[in-house]
Amino acid sequence: MNMTTKELLETANEKMSRKVWEHYGKETQKKKFIEELSELITALAKEDRRAIGEEMADVKVMIMQFENGMEIDTLPIMNYKLHRQLARIENENNNK
Repeated sequence: MNMTTKELLETANEKMSRKVWEHYGKETQKKKFIEELSELITALAKEDRRAIGEEMADVKVMIMQFENGMEIDTLPIMNYKLHRQLARIENENNNK
């Protein structure tokens, strides 16, 4: 079975993020994660589209490292939170 370009990139990115996590460890990467979140907040406040994209990628890399390094599966949590928010929106629309 041939992988799509997206699947190849996702696989490669996951392998690289694991190596980074293994090299630096949780404490160093926690500080880096906070730094990257701060930079994203700044880019959002400035509404700088290019910087927002760069910082979103940095934050996604850090999320990937923490998901793998700490064995956290966010997929079902994200699904729950999105369903909950859609229910809130529906409730808001019904109360207008």
